[in-house]
Amino acid sequence: MNTKIVKMIYNPVAGQRHHRRFSKIVKLLKANFKKLEILETNGKGHAIALAQGLEKNIDLLLIAGGDGTINEVLNGINNKKIVIGIIPIGTANVFANELGIPKNPNHLITTLMQGKIEQLSIGNVNNKKFIQMAGLGFDAHVVRDVSKSLKNKIGKLAYVYESVREIIRHKKVKYEVSVGKKKYQASSVIIANGHYYGGRFICAPDASPKDPFLHICLFQHFGRLNCLKYSIALILGLIPKLKSVKIIKVKNFKVSDPQGEPIQADGDILESLPAIFSISKNKFNFLTAY
Repeated sequence: MNTKIVKMIYNPVAGQRHHRRFSKIVKLLKANFKKLEILETNGKGHAIALAQGLEKNIDLLLIAGGDGTINEVLNGINNKKIVIGIIPIGTANVFANELGIPKNPNHLITTLMQGKIEQLSIGNVNNKKFIQMAGLGFDAHVVRDVSKSLKNKIGKLAYVYESVREIIRHKKVKYEVSVGKKKYQASSVIIANGHYYGGRFICAPDASPKDPFLHICLFQHFGRLNCLKYSIALILGLIPKLKSVKIIKVKNFKVSDPQGEPIQADGDILESLPAIFSISKNKFNFLTAY
């Protein structure tokens, strides 16, 4: 049996819909790791506090939850050298998809035991971290307004329902984006640190956490019909081919207006405008299936 010191930060709300699979994962972990301790979160922000309180002698930190749970842990962790393993039991698990983390319990344990350790870049927005993606406009409004109870009951379909509602009640918002000395206007903005978005949809095909750059997707047409067009294009994988979507590879940029507009990051509202986005100088060690 492996004698590594292993801690797991577990979000039980994220795990509600995957209880049987998670129970099997825990059973397999206990059979392979002698020193395993599970720390449960009890609400929004608690994973940050749990991560802040971790000892420095941990060999492996497991995060059991969705993208939001991973986000909180990274915003709380002090030990940048710790090796992190992902147990995907959230709604979309976009970052786990990006790393090729399997959902099958047996395959997952193999990855956690034998996976490759990769140093990966993450994004910053106003000095708060995000792992996979952030957004302004349509997706941020959906994240802000989606019913949490509906999300727990039907998972990703809750976002589909809220997206339809957002298209119906769509209001024109113009975002002012500055990249160096260049200025752009957009109806929505997606900031990608990886090529997957919202599951396995793709906005920025060349974005990767292995590459120390962010990719900005600027949606430059306005109005309800264009909002619908962009939604359909996302489903069909056509976003990178649209002339009205400009993709820019950057180290940093800022969005100044409209002030107070929400910013979603990894599926939760993290900040509001104005904001400075950048790629973090610090990298984190993740177990991957690359």
